[in-house]
Amino acid sequence: MRMPTDDTGIQVDLVEPVSHFLEAARKALTLEGNVIGDGNKATNFYCIPLQEFTPQEGRYDVIWIQWCIGQLHDDDFVSFFKQAKAGLKSNGFFVLKENIARSGFVLDKDDQSITRSDTYFKELFNRCGLHVYKITDQKGLPEELFAVKMYALVTDKPTAPNRVRKKTRLNVPAVIKS
Repeated sequence: MRMPTDDTGIQVDLVEPVSHFLEAARKALTLEGNVIGDGNKATNFYCIPLQEFTPQEGRYDVIWIQWCIGQLHDDDFVSFFKQAKAGLKSNGFFVLKENIARSGFVLDKDDQSITRSDTYFKELFNRCGLHVYKITDQKGLPEELFAVKMYALVTDKPTAPNRVRKKTRLNVPAVIKS
């Protein structure tokens, strides 16, 4: 979850509520030679559900959430992002990578996960006080699977890009054609 850029390099914190998944990640990322980025390993491992995780204020450049937010009901989704915003540094942002329903939402009765549509996600982002900075579609997936989108989310509304106007030459005589 954490990727600060400081003198110690990149550090990653992992949050996972299932202990055996977290332990497998810990083993994979602490064995000699298994490193992240430029030689840095995952730093902290938190065995806690997202909705119960309260990040240290101003700790993270990036908080990356991938294929797990579907386990949260809408109120927990909003609560998590509102809490997690405090963990971002001033120019920090979220990345959310999730399956996307075509419309509304799809409930998986086996695991009780929710696959939300793009419109649904955007409504939840609005409730969280988050703004979409950029959206990217995952390419190369089989058509029978859900689409996958990655959202870069920021806490401050992005400014509109400057529109470059053509320079008009004022007070310059023009040729009038008849």
